[in-house]
Amino acid sequence: DIVFIIQEQEDPVFTRSRDDLLMVKHLSLNEALCGFQFMVTHLDGTEFLVKSKPGEVYKSVHADGSPFVKVIREEGMPKCGHPALRGNLFIVFRIIFPIEGELPHEAIEQLSMILPSPSSVMDTDEEYPPPGS
Repeated sequence: DIVFIIQEQEDPVFTRSRDDLLMVKHLSLNEALCGFQFMVTHLDGTEFLVKSKPGEVYKSVHADGSPFVKVIREEGMPKCGHPALRGNLFIVFRIIFPIEGELPHEAIEQLSMILPSPSSVMDTDEEYPPPGS
């Protein structure tokens, strides 16, 4: 009998889940709002383009708290016993917001005129009213 021991190597970009692959992609706020495109180099060295659709806005999470994921069909790992068939690639997006003080005052004014007005209901981490008031 011949016994093969297969040991998977960790990859800095992809995480494997059976036939599927998962990757995390960081987007600037500009890319999340205005669109993006980037090349993905697959484990076998092939490259393919991933881009947003015109007008599509990307978020880190949906309103229900689930992660915002783009699925690229058949760009995962070959299926066991069917090497011509492949799993999917799941891309989880993380949005990078500007750090405090990074945006000039003029840019903030322009953004406030362009973007929709904020909701009157605001999320807060603080208790209201403050304890002891």
